[in-house]
Amino acid sequence: MIKQMFSGRIGIKQYWLSAILLILAVIGVLFLFTLLASVSILGFWTGSMNPGILIAGFGVFAIVGLLISLSVALPSWGLAVRRYHDVGLSVWVFVGLSIASFILSLVFPITPHDAGAVQGMPEFSLVNFFINLPVFIVSLAILLWPGTKGDNKFGPQTKYSSVWNAIKGKKPESLPAAEITPAPSV
Repeated sequence: MIKQMFSGRIGIKQYWLSAILLILAVIGVLFLFTLLASVSILGFWTGSMNPGILIAGFGVFAIVGLLISLSVALPSWGLAVRRYHDVGLSVWVFVGLSIASFILSLVFPITPHDAGAVQGMPEFSLVNFFINLPVFIVSLAILLWPGTKGDNKFGPQTKYSSVWNAIKGKKPESLPAAEITPAPSV
């Protein structure tokens, strides 16, 4: 199943519908997650909860948060890779841009506030923002770029039967030749 997520192509419309669906699912899960954390903290503050239970609860929340992140990361990366394939770019372009953004974030990290600010809150680093901005713009431009018409080296032009199938990378249908319009000649 993981290999299916990273192979083939996905059109621009199906990519964005799938991405929005993933974002809404994450927002819903995070809302429930935050609600549960708030209830446990409130129970501790009112004295109706043992501190040991609170600490164990935060451990469970950390594990669940990690699982949520991983469960969304793979489909998101798979969608992006298939979108890059639709444009005619290799997975290595996606990997290179991701590594560049990660390294730039390590070199120019978001730092804690100085004196007079709220302790423990991260400071919005303009240096980090402006250094990563070109990588973000290039990535967004690739995701918004129209795909190649017809077949390319990553497979035929495809249309998934549903958004869920697009997220999972489940057996897309090839478009009939009549639906594929040739690129205008210059």
